[in-house]
Amino acid sequence: MGGNCSDGSVISTEQLCNYILDCPYGEDEEGCGLLGEGDYTLIYSPGYPDNYPDDVNVTYLVGAEDGLVLFVNFTDFSTEFFLDTVTIGNGDDPYDAGSEIATVSGSSLPGDIISNSSVIWIRFTTDGSDNSTGFLAHITAVNPEEFDTCYNGDLIPPSEICNYEWFCENGVDELG
Repeated sequence: MGGNCSDGSVISTEQLCNYILDCPYGEDEEGCGLLGEGDYTLIYSPGYPDNYPDDVNVTYLVGAEDGLVLFVNFTDFSTEFFLDTVTIGNGDDPYDAGSEIATVSGSSLPGDIISNSSVIWIRFTTDGSDNSTGFLAHITAVNPEEFDTCYNGDLIPPSEICNYEWFCENGVDELG
């Protein structure tokens, strides 16, 4: 037996609490367990490690306990540059353009990403050609006090400190 979405559609039990928004308003992910400090989950593209299909539009939602943030580390990444993208945002509303943290594509591993909230969404969209293996991401709930910050309050991933590229607008991550 599955569940009912508010729009009347029915989903299977396997689609409940799987981090993928199968119902239009995400109610299939409500009431699911939150990650505690140090807990992690794996998110991967459809078909991974084989090639993903054409015309994918899937959104994942991951939550942590209050007071924690989410650390995203891609361990495998290969998409069609610019046309097959992974977009990550803060909060639980993937339609809020102001919540976007990053959009990544291509064959290089993206840098680590830290949310500034206890919930993130990840949207994977593809076109109809040139498929690849996609991605594998480790998402860990962490205490934000463990990270250095930019002057504007953004958390600095450890991989961005002293890497000869400015992460913070003023380059404070490259000092010392």
